[in-house]
Amino acid sequence: LGFQHRTFDVNMLIELNTYTSRQRMYDHMEEIRRILFAKRLFPTDYLLDGFETYADSTALNAVWDDTTNNSTITLLDSARKFGTNSMRVVIGAGGNGEVYRGIPTTFEIKPYPRRLQQIKFFAKIDSGSDVIGVTLRDASNRSGLYRTWNVTLDLTTFESNGYVVNLGGTPSSSAGTWNETLIDEIAFTNLAANRTFDIDHIDFATREFQ
Repeated sequence: LGFQHRTFDVNMLIELNTYTSRQRMYDHMEEIRRILFAKRLFPTDYLLDGFETYADSTALNAVWDDTTNNSTITLLDSARKFGTNSMRVVIGAGGNGEVYRGIPTTFEIKPYPRRLQQIKFFAKIDSGSDVIGVTLRDASNRSGLYRTWNVTLDLTTFESNGYVVNLGGTPSSSAGTWNETLIDEIAFTNLAANRTFDIDHIDFATREFQ
């Protein structure tokens, strides 16, 4: 909880029941620490997707999709930053790919730039590096109303602090007269052909108190 101009000291007891492995216990501890620090420093942090609620790749594909017909999207349980799952996007030889999903209408956070200031996510690439786009756009006018911020993916494991897109910076590309009330979709765009990308734990965040 966040209260403007107020500080509270709270003692907490957290009990973990882990039956699978020591690594699973460490995952639980790291996730608890992430949540606590997120709510202390970023009290209006909203988890867009942690990929834990999908039963299989079919369920994932009902939410995440691709407009290029060159991306294969699957639920991955062999690599993740938190929990048990992440999303794998394999781009074919036919050109650059992408992956996108809608922004839930239940999100209380307002679209950029009114309150949303950052998009945070964890990602890795199969090898080398690639400059991808993180795009906010109008789902009904994808090429006519959008803003894209470029990010260089160069990590081959999830063992990092992830990537942060500061939306206060100048977009790398854009189109249309910006109207935040029409923005209802996020996409990872310009994913290079013949490459594999794994994505986990996508957060919408703001540093402000409201």
